[in-house]
Amino acid sequence: MLKKLKRHLLNWFVSNYKHRKRAGFQNSVEQALASAYRQIERSKYAFLVSQGDRFPDARLIEPLFEKDGFVFWIGTSPKSRKVEQIKKDSQVTLAFSNQKDNSNLLVKASAELVDDIALRAQHWKPYWRLFFPSGPKGDDYLLIKLNVKEIEVLDFSQNVVPEPFGLKPFHLVRSEFGWKLGG
Repeated sequence: MLKKLKRHLLNWFVSNYKHRKRAGFQNSVEQALASAYRQIERSKYAFLVSQGDRFPDARLIEPLFEKDGFVFWIGTSPKSRKVEQIKKDSQVTLAFSNQKDNSNLLVKASAELVDDIALRAQHWKPYWRLFFPSGPKGDDYLLIKLNVKEIEVLDFSQNVVPEPFGLKPFHLVRSEFGWKLGG
């Protein structure tokens, strides 16, 4: 009897939770973008995934984000493995995760290597001198610009939970006219 009651209560809670999340999901580009911006603002780090020789390679990085244009910048060494991989295949993924909010964001982009000194100085953090002793104008520092093409958003805290419930992210594709629902 007690097992049956526990199972009944669990089913009720799960059903109620799903109903609330579905009711808050607007299936809109605006809701998904708001969630994406929120996740980016709350995350200091993300994983950059590029294509390695045999398998994709992921590394933890600290991206800089320009909301205007939805562009990411990454400081790196020109001798890094990621630079060599991007020279061979410029398609990369940036992965954010927030356990507290039960959310994740995948950013699919075309990477571009940027050696412009003015841009390197603009996208520089003083403590990066630990990694790049010559500073933003030195030969040991290079920028990677991520030109975002698509994003995938799943965010239980903001009700961005499309069907099938929690198993598929909300997919947005960037076009010359802005963001639209992806396939």
